[in-house]
Amino acid sequence: MPQVPRIAASQPDRLLLVDDEEIVCKTLTLIFESNGYEVRQAHSAADALPQLDDWIPDLALVDVCLPKMNGAELARRILIRNPNCRVLLISARPESGDIVNELTTRGYRFDLVAKPVPPRVLLEWARSGLVNEHAGES
Repeated sequence: MPQVPRIAASQPDRLLLVDDEEIVCKTLTLIFESNGYEVRQAHSAADALPQLDDWIPDLALVDVCLPKMNGAELARRILIRNPNCRVLLISARPESGDIVNELTTRGYRFDLVAKPVPPRVLLEWARSGLVNEHAGES
């Protein structure tokens, strides 16, 4: 199915939220929706990728430690499908930096924030307009 383009700038920003912890997804969805964002959730990369077939997110908030495919690899795939998407990686595990650094060697740069992340910080990121650097391989 073809991707549905955004029709008007007045539409709310679209956020893809990917975390394997259901309570994290529910809480962050509530926070972002109450601040005017259209949110879709996924609890794994396998759940997230098919959503990109017919829905283009402006933002993606992705946990690094996901089952089967890690969040950094998912972020790379999101950018291949939608180079304009802004991605923020989050993690509670110190080893996540190594996963993100591996993609840096391939030309991608993602910001990584340690959990728990205060909602104010996430909303500031979403509103900031910062764009990922990604000149890496596909």
